[in-house]
Amino acid sequence: QLGYEADQTKIYYSGQSMAANSQDSSNLEDGIDWNRLEELLSGGQASGNSVHRLLHAAVRRNDAEALQLLLNHGADANAQADSDGQTPLHLCVEYSCSDCLKLLLTAGRADPNAVNQADETPLHSAAAATGSSSSTISTVRELLAGGADCNRVDCFGDNPLHRACQAENTPAVALLLKARPQLVNLPTGGDQKLTCLHIAASAENSELFTLLLCHGADFLAEDARGRSAIDLLLDKQDTTRIDCLGRHLFEEVRRFRHGESIYDLLDSPEGGRYLEQLLRIDGVCSPKQASTKSAEELAQAQSFSLAELRRLVAYRKLDAERLVSALEAAFEAGLADVLDLTPAHGELTQRLVEKTVQLVLLPQETELLGRLLSCRRLWRCLAWRMQAGVRQLYDTALRGSKAGIRQILRTECSRDDVATVGGKSAIDLNKLNAFLASTTTYWQFRRRELRLVEDSRAAMRDPLQSLALWATLTGRMRLVPSLLSQEEFDLVPLSLLIATLLRSLATRRDVEDVFADRADKVADQCEGMAIQVIKEVKEVDNSYGNNLTIAYVSLPLFNFANYTVLDLAARGGASSFIKLDIVELATDKSWYGDFYDFRQSFSREALILSGFLPPFMLLLPSLVQRMRNPESRRFLETITEASVTACEGEEEDKLEMDNDEAEKATRLALLEDSEKDGRGAEQHGSQDASGGGRMTCREFVTELLEFYGTPCVKFRISVLFYFAFVGLLSVMILSDFQGPSSPIELICYFTILGIFIEEVREMISSLRQETLSVYLSDGWNVIDLIATLCGFLAFISRQISSKKFDFLALISDGTHERRSRDLSYVFIVITTLIVWIRILFISIVLESVGVKLKMLSLMIKKDFIPFLYILIVIMLGFGIAFHALLWPNGQYYAKGKAIDIDPPDILIQMFKRTFYTIVGEYGLDELETECQMHDPSASKASVVAATAASINATAGSLLSAAATEEKEIADEVVDDVDKCVSFPGSVLVPYVLMVVYIVVVQVLLLNVIVAMFSKTIDMVDSESKAMWLFERYDLNKEFIKRSALPPPFNIVLEARNLICWCLSKIMRLSRRRCSQVPEADQRQQQPLDIIKQHLNINDSEVKRQNFHNFVYLFYLFYQAVMLRRLRRKLDGFQADESELSSEGVLLLRRVGELRQVQSDLRDYLESQHSELSSVSQKLDRLLAMGGGDAGSG
Repeated sequence: QLGYEADQTKIYYSGQSMAANSQDSSNLEDGIDWNRLEELLSGGQASGNSVHRLLHAAVRRNDAEALQLLLNHGADANAQADSDGQTPLHLCVEYSCSDCLKLLLTAGRADPNAVNQADETPLHSAAAATGSSSSTISTVRELLAGGADCNRVDCFGDNPLHRACQAENTPAVALLLKARPQLVNLPTGGDQKLTCLHIAASAENSELFTLLLCHGADFLAEDARGRSAIDLLLDKQDTTRIDCLGRHLFEEVRRFRHGESIYDLLDSPEGGRYLEQLLRIDGVCSPKQASTKSAEELAQAQSFSLAELRRLVAYRKLDAERLVSALEAAFEAGLADVLDLTPAHGELTQRLVEKTVQLVLLPQETELLGRLLSCRRLWRCLAWRMQAGVRQLYDTALRGSKAGIRQILRTECSRDDVATVGGKSAIDLNKLNAFLASTTTYWQFRRRELRLVEDSRAAMRDPLQSLALWATLTGRMRLVPSLLSQEEFDLVPLSLLIATLLRSLATRRDVEDVFADRADKVADQCEGMAIQVIKEVKEVDNSYGNNLTIAYVSLPLFNFANYTVLDLAARGGASSFIKLDIVELATDKSWYGDFYDFRQSFSREALILSGFLPPFMLLLPSLVQRMRNPESRRFLETITEASVTACEGEEEDKLEMDNDEAEKATRLALLEDSEKDGRGAEQHGSQDASGGGRMTCREFVTELLEFYGTPCVKFRISVLFYFAFVGLLSVMILSDFQGPSSPIELICYFTILGIFIEEVREMISSLRQETLSVYLSDGWNVIDLIATLCGFLAFISRQISSKKFDFLALISDGTHERRSRDLSYVFIVITTLIVWIRILFISIVLESVGVKLKMLSLMIKKDFIPFLYILIVIMLGFGIAFHALLWPNGQYYAKGKAIDIDPPDILIQMFKRTFYTIVGEYGLDELETECQMHDPSASKASVVAATAASINATAGSLLSAAATEEKEIADEVVDDVDKCVSFPGSVLVPYVLMVVYIVVVQVLLLNVIVAMFSKTIDMVDSESKAMWLFERYDLNKEFIKRSALPPPFNIVLEARNLICWCLSKIMRLSRRRCSQVPEADQRQQQPLDIIKQHLNINDSEVKRQNFHNFVYLFYLFYQAVMLRRLRRKLDGFQADESELSSEGVLLLRRVGELRQVQSDLRDYLESQHSELSSVSQKLDRLLAMGGGDAGSG
C-alpha cells in the first residue's frame, strides 16, 4: 500500500499492494491508479495538499483530463510544491505541457505571474528554455496572452527578456520584444547592469544580436564597468557581430542606389543620421558625465559654468590656464551639448572659439590643448566652429610674420582685391589650394572645386577646412599630431597629404630652419597614424580577404581631387605606408582587375595565357565567369543590394504564423550574411560552374573588353609585340637594310609611329591631369622619345637616299645619297640599341630585377653623372696639358718636317691619351723618342707649296703632283706621329703630369665613385621593397592609361578616337545653333531629347557610383569602431621603440619618466592645496567663534 501523506492521514489509492498490481504499472505513477481518480475524488479520499500533489502529478503526465477533473473538484491552480515552490504553470513550462498550460490559464484561472522560491515566474522559465522548438514559442505566446508580466524580475534582477537572451532563445526574445519593446535597453538588476545587447554580444549570437538592434537596442549603453556592447565586441575581436551592427546602421542609407553623388547622400537626412551614429561610436557625441549628481545639482553646475564662461570671455586679458580650467568644468557639468545645440548660446560659443584660438592654438600651448582634447565632446563643439570659419583662422594666424612659411603663404596666397596693411592679409583659398598642389605635386588639386561646408562635421569635408592642415601651413608644427588625431572621417588621406606637404616644405630654402628640422619628424608621425589606422581597420574588416579595406584604398576621393589613398601614398613617397600588405594587395587588385579574385594564381595565369590563343578566345568570357571566386564579391554585394536585418513589421508577420513556420521564418530572416558567406559563396560558385544560363552577346562582348582592358593583360600584349618589334629591328639592321625599303622595314617604321602616338597620348593625359614635367621626369618616357626621334630621322634620311621624291633628287648627288643612307643606318642602329635597353622596363614587375633597375637608375642620377662631370673636367685639363707639352703649336714633327694637325684630330688624341690611361694603357714607349727641331721653311711640303705658287695656274699637272706628294708626306707623318715628342714634354709628361693624373683619377676618383656606389646600394637595399612598389605603381598607372591595342595597331584605334572627337565637336556646334531655333521647334525636339537622355543612361556608371558611395560609408563605420579603441593611442601618439635608435629609445623613456614625475607633482600640489583650503576654512571658523577677542589677540 503506497500513498501520499496529508494532514497526518494516509490516503490509500488502492487496496492492494504495489507488488500485486505490478501488471498495471503502466497506468500508475507513484502508486496512483489514475483510472480510479474520479472515484477517489468523489469519495472524498483526496483533499488538501494531496489534491495539490495530484495536480502537480497530472501536469507532469500532461494529462489534461485528470487536470480538468482535479480543477472541477476544487484543486488550486496556483498551489506550490513544498520543495521549490513550483506552481502548475511552472511545471507546464518545464515539461512542455501545452494542453495543460492552456487549461490552467483558461479554466483554472492560474496566475501567470506566480513565482517560485527563486522569484521566477513561468515566463522566466519559458524564456530561459534552451533551444527554440515550436512548443517553447507556443508556451511563451500563451503566457503573454494570459497576462504574464514581462517586467517581473527574479532573485538575480533579471526579467524574462534577460533570461531569454541568456538562453539565446531568439524566438522567445522576438515575442517578448513584440509585447514590451521598451524593455530592450533595460539593464539587469545585478551588479553588472548588463543590457540585452551586452548579453547577445557575449554570447556571439548573430541572430539575437540583429534582432535586438532591429528593436532599438542601444549599442552604446554602458554596464557597471562603463563598457558598451561595442567595447565587448572589440575586446573579443568579434568581427562578425561588428559587421552585423554596421549592416544594421547601413540599412537606412541603402535606398540611395540610383547613382546619387556622395555629397547628395551625405546631405540627406538619412546620411546625416548615419554619420551621427558614427560620431556616437567614435565617442564624439556620447559625453560621460558624473552620474552621482542629481538633476538639480547638475542644473546648478551648468548655470554656474555658463556664468563663469560669460565672465571670462568679457575680459580683454585672460590667462589661458584659467580659460581651459573653466572649459573643463563646463564639460564636467555637461555643457557640451548645451553650447552646441542651443542657438541662444551661439555668441558665447563663438567668443570661446576666439579666445581658444588666441590663447591656446596660436601660442602652441600643447599641454593646454591636450587637456581640451580630453574633453572630446566640448572640443569638437569648438573645433567645428573653427573649421567652419577657416578663412578667418588663416587670416588671424598669418598676422605679423616677416619670414618663413607664413611669409610664403602671405606672399603667394593673399587675395588681390584686399591690400595688405599693417601686417594683416586676407587669404585666397583658391590660391592656397594651388600652392598646396604645386608644393605636394598633387597637380589635380589645381583643378578641383573647393567645397567649404558650414557644417564641417560632415564627411567628405574639404581638406583646407582641417585644423591639422591649418597648423601645418601656418608653421605650428607642435599642434599637428594632436589636431590630426581628432579627425573623425578622412584621417588616412589627410595624414598622407600632410606628411607629403611637410616633406616638400622641408626641402625649401625659404622656410625657417626650425620648421625644416622638425618637419620630417612630424611627417613620420602623420604617416605612422595612417599606418596604424589602416592596420586596425583591417583587423575589424569582416569581408573576404579584406576586400572592403582594399576597395577603400583604391577608391577615388572627391574631396582629394579624385586621388585614391594609394595615389597619395605613392606620389607622396610614403615608403612605410606603401609597404603595408593591404596597400600591396590594393596594387595587385588594380593590376589584375577581375583576375585578382581568382581562387588560384596558377589558374589566373593560365586564363590570361589562353587570351592569346585564338581557339580559346571564344571561350574566354565563360571561363572568366567560371573561375572567378564569388566570395570576394559577395560581401560588397550584400552591402549594396541585399537587406540583412529583419524589420519589425516582418517579424510581427512571422509571429502570426504557425509554430513550426514561425520558427523557420524567424531563423531564415535573422541569419546574418557574414556567417553564411562561405556556404552562400559555394552555392553561387556551383551555379556559375554549372553555367547559370546562356551568356548574351552583350555580356560576351563586355567580358571580352574587360579582359583586354585589364592592365596586366595589356602589359603582356605589349611585351609580346615589343619583343617581336625588337626582333624585326635586329633582323633589318643585320641583313635587310640595303636596297629599297623592305616590308619588314616598313612595319618597323609603322611601329615606331605607333609608339610615338602612344607617347603623345600620355603627354596629353599628363597635361590634362598634371604637368608636362611630370611626364618628362620619367626616364623611360625620355628614352621612348629619343628612340622615336632617331627612328623618324632614320626614315627621313632613308627617303632622301632612296630618291623617291623628285625635289630630293634634284638637290642630291651620289655623295649625298651615300651619306644619307649611312646616316639613316646610324639612326636606325641607335634606335635598335635604345629599344633593346627599353626591354629592361619589362622587368619592373619582378621584384628581384626591378630593385636592381632602380639601383642602377639612382647610381646614374645621384653618383655617376656628378662623377662624370668631374672626370671630364680633369680629363680635359690634363689632356690639353699633355698635348701642349708633347706637341707644341699643334704640330707633329716627323722626318724633319712640321705638319699642322686638325682640331678634331687633336681632340681625339687628347681623349685617347687621358681615357686609356685610366684603364692602364699609359703609352710610355711612345714618349721616349724626342723630336729634332727643324726650320719649317725647309720642309719638303713648304718647298712644294712655294714651287706651286710660282708656277703658272695652267700647270695643273704640277700642282696635282705636289698635292699627291704632300699627302704622302702627311701620311708618313701620321704613321710616325707617336714616336716623336718635343722637349720639355718628353720629361714633364711621363714623370710628373702622368703620375699626378694617375693618382688623381685611379686612386682618388675611382675610389670615390666606388664608395658612392656602395652607399647608394646600401640605401637601396634598406628601401628596396618600397622602391619596387613605387615603380610598380607607376607601371600600373601607365598601363591603365594605355590603349588596349599595341603599336602599330593602336594607330587605327587612335584614328577612331580622333574621328569621334571631331564628330563630338561638330555635334556641340550644331547644338549651339539649335539653341537659337524658335520655341515651337524646341518643343518638337524635346521628346526626342528626352528619349536620347534615357538611352544614354549607363547602368554600369550607376553601379560604379553606388559602389563608391557604399564602400566609403561602410569603411567609415569600420574606422569609427576602430577609432573608439585606438583614440587614446592616437591622442598620445608616439613612435614605436623598435623604429628608434638606442639613443632615441633612452630619450623616449626619459621623457616618459619626466611626464610621470610631472603628473605625481601635480597630484601632490593638488592634495596640498586641498589641505591648505581645509586649514584655511578651520581658521576662519575659529576666528568667527573667537569674535573680537580673538581678533585682537
